Amino acid sequence: MPAQRASLVPIWPPASAEDTQATAAAKAKVVAQMVEERHGLLYVAMTRAEDRFIVSGRPGQGPGPEWELVPR
Repeated sequence: MPAQRASLVPIWPPASAEDTQATAAAKAKVVAQMVEERHGLLYVAMTRAEDRFIVSGRPGQGPGPEWELVPR
């Protein structure tokens, strides 16, 4: 096991109303990592597209926040 992950302990996050400063910060960090990963995947998709790049959303929900990052 890598040294940096050896000290991590999984926790069950409480409901937002019961968050402490530590759990709120941990949740925010995870959300930021997820957003960074999605942006990275979008970047790869945009730079690898050779002919067309199609962006779509789910009916009734519209495009996701990544839509603003797509050049038109």
